[in-house]
Amino acid sequence: ASVAGEGGGGGGGRRGGRRGEGGGDGGVAEIRQQSALLELTYAPGCHVSFTGEEEWIEGVCSVEELGVHDTRSLPDIALDPGTGLVSVVNTGASSFRSCVLTIYAELCDSAGRTLQPGTSREGQQPARACTTLVLLVPPRSVLDACYCVAAAASSHNTSREMPDHVSHGLSDDVSANESAAHDAVEIYSDVKELDAAFVRSTLLAAGGPQAPLAGPPVLLGAPLPPGAYTCSQGACGCFTHFFPGTLHAVDLLCAAGTPVLAPLAGEVLEVRDGNDVAGIDVRFLFRWNSITLKCMMLPCSHREPDERGERDERDEGDERDGVSKEIAPFVVVELVHIQHASARVSVGDIVHRGQTLCLSGEVGFCPLPHLHVQVHASADVDAPTVPFRFEMPDRNAVLPSAGDQLVIPPGAASEQFA
Repeated sequence: ASVAGEGGGGGGGRRGGRRGEGGGDGGVAEIRQQSALLELTYAPGCHVSFTGEEEWIEGVCSVEELGVHDTRSLPDIALDPGTGLVSVVNTGASSFRSCVLTIYAELCDSAGRTLQPGTSREGQQPARACTTLVLLVPPRSVLDACYCVAAAASSHNTSREMPDHVSHGLSDDVSANESAAHDAVEIYSDVKELDAAFVRSTLLAAGGPQAPLAGPPVLLGAPLPPGAYTCSQGACGCFTHFFPGTLHAVDLLCAAGTPVLAPLAGEVLEVRDGNDVAGIDVRFLFRWNSITLKCMMLPCSHREPDERGERDERDEGDERDGVSKEIAPFVVVELVHIQHASARVSVGDIVHRGQTLCLSGEVGFCPLPHLHVQVHASADVDAPTVPFRFEMPDRNAVLPSAGDQLVIPPGAASEQFA
């Protein structure tokens, strides 16, 4: 992402100005609830704005209101050297822009209230304090987020009470040179474009965030031993599960070192356990550990009942606990954030359902230790996720949402159950 901090008399931000899209009253309420859970409980140090309605957000205005002659020159991110205002720009006409922004400095809202920081850690180095913003910017809009205290201090603005009229730090000349404000602050970002129709049908749907079913969900066994595990983020979660590649994923909080089990029989496609980073630094989005399996779909005995309430038993065969390369289709299961150097399997190994693969951890972009589970219909790098459920011994298929507990009873991961 391009970052600028060059002042230049661009259009001033207006506190309480136009807000972003919210998907109707029901959608806004649901997003607010999810955001509160994340910020207060499941993602300390991360602050989420998908509607522009959050109390700590300064406001949203249109790109046209900036008065900039050539909007193509605008940066993705601006840091105003006078006030420390952090702004994210979306000049696109048909796409939303997501921006995950990690700042190693104190952030505050317009009233001077500090945004709760979190931490990040690389290897055996001491943890460092930082704050991460997860922002969604509508088409042709500028989101004025919050204020960076260090940037304002570098311009000798020592007051924590921000003015009623603030400069965006955006002008036609933003890329001329870096500002002292930007030089004084350590900032990292990940900016992505999201199709507007996709966003409005999922994250900003009228009834609240939803991940539409494209077909019958894949049925998985338990990926963790018996116990109760809180879901910190469900499908279409307002943190990192609003992209096609993570839309149907589920995060389960579990202590680092918990055994991770194969939810289906299959073949090990990939093992990544060499990274040793943790926390809320956006750069860690690309430094995760995981095990990827190519698995059979569950046999016919686990399929949805037909119109008479009976299950189809055709072609069940004798391969219930093993891998039959003749049974199609297959799915790809990813188990993410596993502990450094904990893998107990290698690429090409054939594993059975319930087998211990590795230990859970907190490696990657991971505010708290958890296991991230997602399923794809192919091994293609850009393959979208597909819906799944966890099937329990009583044959109930369960999909937890944020705040729910997934209770795994004894036998849920057993290969005999499969």
